[in-house]
Amino acid sequence: MSLFARIAAVIVGLVLTGTLLTTVILVRIADDEVLQAHATDLESTAAVAATRFVDQSNEVHRNVAFLAGTPPIEGLIRARAHDGVDPNDGSTEKQWRERLAVIFQQLLANQPYYLQVRYVGRADGGRELVRVERPTSAGEISRTPEQDLQPKADEPYFEGTLALDRGEVYTSPINLNREHGKIAVPHVPVYRVATPVGEPGAHFGIIIINVDARRSLRELTGAGSSAAFVMRPDGHYLLHPEPARAFGFDLGHPPTGERDFPLVAPVLRGVKPLLTVYDEAEDRVITARPLRIASGQAPTTLILARPHESLPLSAVAPVVAPWLLFGLLAVLVGFAVARWIIRPVSRLTEAVDHMAEGDGGFAVPEGLSPEMRVLAEALEHSIDALRARDRLEASNRELRQFAYLASHDLREPIRTISNYLELLEEDYGSVIDDDGHAFIRFMRRSTVRMTTLIDGLLEHAQLGSGAKAERVDTRELLGVVIDDLTASIDDAEATVSLGDELPALRGYRLELRLLFQNLISNALKFRRDGVVPEIRVEATRRDDATWQFSVTDNGPGIPADKRERVFEIFQRLHTREAVEGSGIGLAHCRKIVSLHRGRMWVEDPPDGVGARFCFTLHEVES
Repeated sequence: MSLFARIAAVIVGLVLTGTLLTTVILVRIADDEVLQAHATDLESTAAVAATRFVDQSNEVHRNVAFLAGTPPIEGLIRARAHDGVDPNDGSTEKQWRERLAVIFQQLLANQPYYLQVRYVGRADGGRELVRVERPTSAGEISRTPEQDLQPKADEPYFEGTLALDRGEVYTSPINLNREHGKIAVPHVPVYRVATPVGEPGAHFGIIIINVDARRSLRELTGAGSSAAFVMRPDGHYLLHPEPARAFGFDLGHPPTGERDFPLVAPVLRGVKPLLTVYDEAEDRVITARPLRIASGQAPTTLILARPHESLPLSAVAPVVAPWLLFGLLAVLVGFAVARWIIRPVSRLTEAVDHMAEGDGGFAVPEGLSPEMRVLAEALEHSIDALRARDRLEASNRELRQFAYLASHDLREPIRTISNYLELLEEDYGSVIDDDGHAFIRFMRRSTVRMTTLIDGLLEHAQLGSGAKAERVDTRELLGVVIDDLTASIDDAEATVSLGDELPALRGYRLELRLLFQNLISNALKFRRDGVVPEIRVEATRRDDATWQFSVTDNGPGIPADKRERVFEIFQRLHTREAVEGSGIGLAHCRKIVSLHRGRMWVEDPPDGVGARFCFTLHEVES
């Protein structure tokens, strides 16, 4: 063999070897990217599903809180306490029940996944006062006859709700619906949301909504070829692709969850908040994350699993076989294989460029291999999620603009009335008697008050809009607030003292400043005659991310039965002639506390004199 032939053979051998290694490496890289695409898509799908579930639960919380504040709730309590007749307006207990039933029926008509709405009293063994229900099968919404109302004092949700403070909400675990103590067929998963009503510490009863959980569980199902599972900490399934394996704790089946998914045990046991792994034994990608069904309950886990289709190694065989016989052909085969792998990537790049040029949305190219199609679909899902976020931000901007325009449209007729009043007084003041001038002054005061109310509503709607969390030193912030209120403090000869442990925490600076300013201003405004106001601001740590604050005064105090009312918008305990104000300041305060995921309430100071406004603030993460 000549030197040229030997060199040619070596070159051909090196080319063939390099082609083979390159092909294997590219196949491995593509396979790893498919795995990563699976993982990213599953984590995104799980996050969206969990958020949607929480949003649906929060909607029920808002509805049960709304029902607790409707007039028939308190009217029925007053009638029950006065021999069946409400002393406020003469309505009988029966009339209040009928009005409440109409509200319950309307709610069920608008919420197709609500099964029951009930008002359950504490007396007579926890007997139901009003119940409106929709059958789980086909049927009309109906009010339960009085003789069929049942006592519910032995139900766990009844005592659990009565143990809460007013305004708090109880959520039961999900289980199968029961009729007369037996599991109903067909099986319908339900959960119950309830809140106490009546005086704090001695609740009159509860408002409770029974919710059909099938929609919530169905919407947790993974997209595409993903299988969705929801598992309790004890290994029982709430959701399984095979319906017969769900709700084993109700049907008497043993738990099998941890045996089915041993790799995600750290999430099931609460050790990790999120875990995505590749299960080699089952050749699938799994992601697991906690799913908040209700506060205070043991964590429940959402699991999404998707089969993984690896690139077949047999595809490399046409490249490997010819190299033993046809050295020169190996270069062409290597080039063809490279083009075979690169072409789908080029198509994806062209699709992204097409979208970026504004010609339309992202479209998955035709002719991709199954593995590259998975990657393309994952990219499509990510782009859709970004566009959905942009649409939500645009919707929020439109809502804020609507609030501004609505307030502007309300101001215009007020300005018109004010202008005509001024013209009336200028042109006809000499012929108007004293009563007429008094009427004009009254109307002017009313227009000023209406303008103040509109400004307050707009400010309330925009609280937190565009706010960015930052580190806030509350001691320094309170110093600024006290400086701003120096004139009012000096006029009242008041003292404002600060506790030793005032923290620096992450929150919304402008909103927190408004919170403290409203509370201290109220303490200066509502004071006892002849008593120098004394105001103290303190804070104590509740946990690593939560602080409890209190603003205590020595004023006239707030009656126990009015302590929730003061936080309602436009609710006042004093006349406008006695104390100026719009009646919206404490509603601002509660909303600001809610923005920091906290709670606000009123209690008596330790010495029993004055009032203490307490609230919790959580660290804001972003």
